[in-house]
Amino acid sequence: MYLSTYYENVFPEEIAKNTGFKLDVTRAKQEPSPTPDELDVLRADVDPLGLILK
Repeated sequence: MYLSTYYENVFPEEIAKNTGFKLDVTRAKQEPSPTPDELDVLRADVDPLGLILK
């Protein structure tokens, strides 16, 4: 399995370290962070109980 993208201020090596399996990070590319509007949709519509997103 490989990591395709990651957000700024989060390092691919840190992601790999926090998984329970081997993760190839050599192809990972930085992705723009979600906009405030995108975060609002995720919090209100996708995770309204705040189980995943804080």
